[in-house]
Order: sequence, then structure tokens, then C-alpha cells
Amino acid sequence: MTTRDYICASYNKFSDKYNIDIAWVIRMEWNGPRNKNWLGFYLSKPKPLIELNYPALSKLPEKETDITVIHELAHHLTVKKFGEKARIHGKEFKKIYTDMLIENELLQKTITRRPHEL
Repeated sequence: MTTRDYICASYNKFSDKYNIDIAWVIRMEWNGPRNKNWLGFYLSKPKPLIELNYPALSKLPEKETDITVIHELAHHLTVKKFGEKARIHGKEFKKIYTDMLIENELLQKTITRRPHEL
């Protein structure tokens, strides 16, 4: 499977899982993001857009592609749920993004207990 195929498969897998109709809701562009240091970029207006930096992602492990796709989809879900007033990386986004990473076993949930609770 080529890197491009894997990126498409990852994008389709997660958009299906979170009921995002990618054919109508989100366009994917392959030209690279507006800033070459970014792996992905989300823009909600005028029509939702996710840009993925194909040249950069092609040099990274597949897990990084999954994390990047989830990150950009989390932006879309945050705007969909909380509206345009939600901060870009605010608490609403962080909750959705973290939950998505844990749910997809890309981040381990750690439970911290105070010493007196042990």
C-alpha cells in the first residue's frame, strides 16, 4: 500500500467511524499545507477543508498519519458540536481529540491517583 493509499484509508476509516460524510462535508487537498511545518490544516469556512501535507506524511510512520487525520477531524467535530466560537485548541477541542486518540488506541489513558487514595 502506498503512503497516499494509507492516508486515504486512514481518512476514510475515521470519517466513517465518526459519521462524517467526506463526500459532502470535507475536501482533501494534497498540495501541502499553507505552512510547510504543518502536517495538516483545518478550515471551517466557507466550506470545511482539510489539507494534508502529503510530502511530510509520506516520511512518517503510519501511526503519525492516523494521529494527524484524527487531529483535523477533531477540529471539524468541535466546530460542528460547539460552533465557530470554540477556540482552535481550546478545552472543547482537547476533549474531543483526546477521546478520539484513546478510543483508537493511539494514546493510553493514564489514571493518576493521589497517594492517600492508594
